[in-house]
Amino acid sequence: MTDSPTTPTETPLQKALNNLKLRAIGPAVMGGRLSDIVIHPHNPHLWYIAAGSGNIWKTS
Repeated sequence: MTDSPTTPTETPLQKALNNLKLRAIGPAVMGGRLSDIVIHPHNPHLWYIAAGSGNIWKTS
């Protein structure tokens, strides 16, 4: 008696994962993204700049 070779069957999870396509969904925090710029009303040389990453810069 000889054993016939068995082929592995895909599980439902493997079938679902095989149909997924890779896509870019991030990063949420990108360098260079600004969320706000405020210029002082009485001093045009004083600026506050808010970055999308949460940082705040002050120029004078």
